[in-house]
Amino acid sequence: MKKLKTSAFILFILTSILSHADSTSDIPVGKIEFISRQRCEVIIYASDDSGLAAASTGSVLYTVKDKNRVTLTVSGTGGRFIRCTYKCGRAERLTISEGSEVFFSESDNAAQGYSDVKVLMHRLMKAYRDFIIAVESSEDPDVIAAEINRLADSIELLMPEIKRLNARYPELKNFTASPPEELKADIALLNRTGLLVSDAFLKAAKLQPHKSIDEALMRIKSVMETMEKSGR
Repeated sequence: MKKLKTSAFILFILTSILSHADSTSDIPVGKIEFISRQRCEVIIYASDDSGLAAASTGSVLYTVKDKNRVTLTVSGTGGRFIRCTYKCGRAERLTISEGSEVFFSESDNAAQGYSDVKVLMHRLMKAYRDFIIAVESSEDPDVIAAEINRLADSIELLMPEIKRLNARYPELKNFTASPPEELKADIALLNRTGLLVSDAFLKAAKLQPHKSIDEALMRIKSVMETMEKSGR
């Protein structure tokens, strides 16, 4: 692990988890906090970074009540708050209510650039958080080694999907350094979270020498090198 640059490690993990998402699942974004029926606007509070990443300006969200579905169009964000507009029909007025859950659907956003990348990024956010919490809440080398091996398992299973994404979006080879406009907000969130992932791995590295940690770090290094070659 000592010879593996942290920046390269973060990029590899990002790519692997990005391609792991179930693209058929709708993403929970948050809940409606405020409604302006006169202006046909709602304010949503994003429950986590995943929801905030999915809800970039121009994205289409939706809420459902009693099987009635209302489309919400993101007009802007500020902190964890998301402002949306909606059609001011009677059905919409009856369906929208404070506290309602809001979701992001890939099919609703198919016309937007990189919609599949956007919908998959929220999985990365969750995977980052789960890994960070597991590592930072434990001092047990065996527990931390198990978390590293869990990531390695995921990467090995995802090699075919990584190749597919590499082929579909060759322009995103350096997307963390120079992302397209459609992905800038999402990448900014990922970069901030990535720093915490780096800290978690530095903590693991400080536990060396320890057999389970040494083996886990060597394994994930080998898996990532294989993944890097798959993208060439």
